Amino acid sequence: MKITITGASAVACALLALNARADIEIDPDATIHDSPTTLMGVNHIGLSVKDLDRTLAFYQNVSGFELVSRQSVSNSAAADQLFGVEGVAYEIAVLEAPNMLFEFIEFEH
Repeated sequence: MKITITGASAVACALLALNARADIEIDPDATIHDSPTTLMGVNHIGLSVKDLDRTLAFYQNVSGFELVSRQSVSNSAAADQLFGVEGVAYEIAVLEAPNMLFEFIEFEH
């Protein structure tokens, strides 16, 4: 299977395709106008943070957003491929907001 991806969703689709074992071509010159889809909203925002515990405490105390997921990842070939670094290790947490999710990642150094 060969997939050609253009437009703003190229990175997200490429990440999903990692598990589908598909060949991917991304058009580096594509613009939002080349996309067959229309932006309907934001699914999530992902941020890399220095201190996951402090970040979660802040966002939960200020906003009341609910923690829906938290996990540590290491020794994962899929994570190594996703981030392009061998031996990547991180902890990831997801907070649920009214219409979207916040994803926070603290990488181990």
